[in-house]
Amino acid sequence: FRKRLEFRKEFAYLFSARVLSTAVTLVLAWQWREYWALVAGTLAQALIRVALSYALSPYRPRPSRAGLRDIFRFSRWMLLQNVLQGLSDRASALAIGRLAGADALAKYNIAYEIANLATTELAAPIRRAISE
Repeated sequence: FRKRLEFRKEFAYLFSARVLSTAVTLVLAWQWREYWALVAGTLAQALIRVALSYALSPYRPRPSRAGLRDIFRFSRWMLLQNVLQGLSDRASALAIGRLAGADALAKYNIAYEIANLATTELAAPIRRAISE
């Protein structure tokens, strides 16, 4: 959608996926009454996004291993950098979880998400628009 500058369709796709996955997560949380509902909700969001992308877009990619070696040769350093960056980003959460326990980690993660919500929600559309 971004490539064809169809931002209304992109918004509908992203918003629908978020609303549907939130509904699935809430229903599962109400039924299961444990944290596994959050895990299932995250997996449901990925499945919903795939299903919606196939429903809303005529493009149908097919899996292929043809250029896998070339792609890995080109991107291996980016992969290493992203893994190290991910570890760096989550180092505080790993330390808090290890030292203070799951309850403190949950509170920290919620506070972190709320604190960064405005900037991430504002930056995401801008990043999508300039990345293409």
